[in-house]
Amino acid sequence: MTRRLALVLLAVAAAQAAQYIVRPLTSYRLLALGAGAREVGLVTAAFALVPMLVAIPLGRLTDSRRSAPPSSPSPQRSSDLHRTSQRSRPPRRSSGSVISH
Repeated sequence: MTRRLALVLLAVAAAQAAQYIVRPLTSYRLLALGAGAREVGLVTAAFALVPMLVAIPLGRLTDSRRSAPPSSPSPQRSSDLHRTSQRSRPPRRSSGSVISH
């Protein structure tokens, strides 16, 4: 593992830990300040607002910038997967009650 990757992983772990500590503490602090159930619920829901609004645009941006999949299967492997998926499908029914293959 490179030093840069280790630092990134450490930063992400610290951010996640901070978020999971702040979320419940915020609710307790609001209750201590006399907030009601509605206010606590709104503040708790606000933690999900930003991810909800940016998830799809960021996913589309990521997909548009990706030049190729990380690992593409070989042509032989791809055809094997296609044949396997064909065998696992249930038979199609015709307009009548007779099963056709």
